[in-house]
Amino acid sequence: MKIEIRLSDPICTSRSRTCKVSIKEVGIDEVTPMFKVSEYDHETILVVEYAGKLYKTKQKIVPERNGADIPLHQNIKASEYNRQYYLGYEYYRNVPSTLALQSEIKKRASYMLIVDGILYQRCGEPYYGVLTFGLGGNLGGTSMVIHWAIDKHKQRGWPATNIDSAKDGCCAIAMRRGDTESVDQIKECQCTIIEVLHHDAVKLKYEFPDEI
Repeated sequence: MKIEIRLSDPICTSRSRTCKVSIKEVGIDEVTPMFKVSEYDHETILVVEYAGKLYKTKQKIVPERNGADIPLHQNIKASEYNRQYYLGYEYYRNVPSTLALQSEIKKRASYMLIVDGILYQRCGEPYYGVLTFGLGGNLGGTSMVIHWAIDKHKQRGWPATNIDSAKDGCCAIAMRRGDTESVDQIKECQCTIIEVLHHDAVKLKYEFPDEI
């Protein structure tokens, strides 16, 4: 898909340039489904592998839950995706020049993939982690969450294939912190799930956290 992004000068909006980029399009038979990720009230995310890299679906908007002010760039359908917002407007305040912005736009477009009309974005391997709030002693809490690897180094957490160990580890950390009210919530949690769709999906090495 070839697209054109209009770049408005933040000081003088009458001065503008355009930046042309392209997003690669492939068919569903050209990718390999690797994971399905569900977390709390988020939409289920499908993770696929293409050319040795992982891509995840952009998150849908659920207006009745998230409100009308959520940026349109979260739309999952490529035909409805607000590329102007995500690739251009969102970043103009943080770049030193229009040329730098053009470079950033092309870089971000290169991380995207369209599969049968659905927009995907590069990602790392999903895995289970632990998140703590407050000082402990039930002043805050402990929960099991899903993280996305940002590199190929050993990750501090539990692989997607080992949800039982992840729950046990998070519960142990909660008990050491005195977050006793979090233990049952972690054990009974059915909304933080990574479904592994391919036998070779988990590729990274992990070390299990003993404490946070």
